[in-house]
Amino acid sequence: MGIKGLWTVLSPYSEKKSLHEIRGETVAIDLSGWVCDSQNVTEYHVQPKLYLRNLFFRTVYLVLADINPVFVLEGDAPELKRDVMAARNAIQFRGAAPKTGSRTNKPSVTRNRFKGVLRECENLLKSMGVQCIKGSGEAEATCAMLNSQGLVDAVISQDSDCFAYGARRVYRNFSVSTAAGAGAMQGSVDCYDAAYMYESNGFGRNKMVALALLCGSDYNVGACGSSINTAVQFLHTVPESDIIPRLLSWVLDPAQFEERSRWASAPGRCDRCGHVGRTHLRNGCPVCATHRGCTDLGHK
Repeated sequence: MGIKGLWTVLSPYSEKKSLHEIRGETVAIDLSGWVCDSQNVTEYHVQPKLYLRNLFFRTVYLVLADINPVFVLEGDAPELKRDVMAARNAIQFRGAAPKTGSRTNKPSVTRNRFKGVLRECENLLKSMGVQCIKGSGEAEATCAMLNSQGLVDAVISQDSDCFAYGARRVYRNFSVSTAAGAGAMQGSVDCYDAAYMYESNGFGRNKMVALALLCGSDYNVGACGSSINTAVQFLHTVPESDIIPRLLSWVLDPAQFEERSRWASAPGRCDRCGHVGRTHLRNGCPVCATHRGCTDLGHK
C-alpha cells in the first residue's frame, strides 16, 4: 500500500527501535492497517474476529509500555482509489457472499462493509479508554496531519504515502514479538525520520510525491511504466524545490518534450542525452559539460 517502491528507497535510512526507546510518546495509528494485517493471515477463516483479539493485545502492550495510542479510522476514499479498493475488498472479505448486483455495479468508495469492522474495533477501544478519531478521508492522511502539526510524536503505519501527506516520523513493522531481532526483546518498530532521510539522500516530501506520480500509488499506475531505479536516478538530478514544477512542465508544455524525443531518437545520437555521438566517459560528458555523465535535458 502507498507509493510503489518507496520503502525500498528509504529502508537504508531506517533504524530499528525497541518500544522501550519510544516510551512516553503519543503515536497516531492507522487502524485499518492493523485490521488488514489480521484479515490476511491464514487463520482468518477459523477465527473471523481475529482482528479484535489482535487489536486488544497490541493495544494493551502499548499501554503497558507507556506509549499513548491514538487510533485513526478511515473516512470515504477518493474516487481515484476505486479500483484499488475493489481489489483489497476481494482479499479482506474473501469467502463472503457478494452483494446483489456487485458484479455489474462499480465498487463503492464508501467502505460500508469495512466501516462495520472498524466500528467493532472502535467500540472495543472506547471500552478500553483509548482515544479514537475519524478522518474525513484516508486515515494515513489524518495521521500525517496530526504528526506534521506536532499533535503526535509519530505515526504507526505500513503505508509509505504517509510521507507524501507530510508525516515527519513513521514507525513501520510494529511487532510485539520477542524475536524481533536487533536486541529488541520487548517489541520493536522500524523508525523512519523524514528530517534524517532528507539530510542523507535529499528525498523530501516533494520528491516522494514525484515518485508516486512516476512509479504509481494507490491513485495512479505511474508514468510510462517508470521503474523505481530510473525514477530515483532522475529525482537525484533535480533539487527538491524544483521537482514538482519540473513534472508540471511535462504536462503544460508537451510540445517541447515531443520535439526533444524526436531529436533524441535520431540516428547517431546518444540514447541518454540526445547529443551527437554515443561514447560517454565515466568522468563526464564534454558535450553536456558535466563531470558525472550526461544531463537529462535532451533525454527522450
